[in-house]
Amino acid sequence: LPGIDVDAGCKQVLGNKELYLKLLQQFAEDKHNLMVKVRSEYAKHDLEALSLVLHSLKGSSAMLGINQVALLSASMDQCITDGNDLTEVQMDELAEALELSFTSIKEL
Repeated sequence: LPGIDVDAGCKQVLGNKELYLKLLQQFAEDKHNLMVKVRSEYAKHDLEALSLVLHSLKGSSAMLGINQVALLSASMDQCITDGNDLTEVQMDELAEALELSFTSIKEL
């Protein structure tokens, strides 16, 4: 699936495809409006809350094989940790990667 490494994700749940599909659907439901929260926390300069959101996203997406989302959220979280500003380009890239994963999940 575009944006999702299904084999890697299935390995995380010991090959239980039914569970994996359920987790993917839950991810899409839970994270559907995440970029609104990311942009809101950034606009409020609440970097601690933003870091928590990105760190959580990194973990859940990595576990499910949604690798580009995991990489982008990890990179953004590291920027915050290092005291660097995030860019609109980073926000847009994360939004696009999330949308690609949501589209793929809907096709299941």
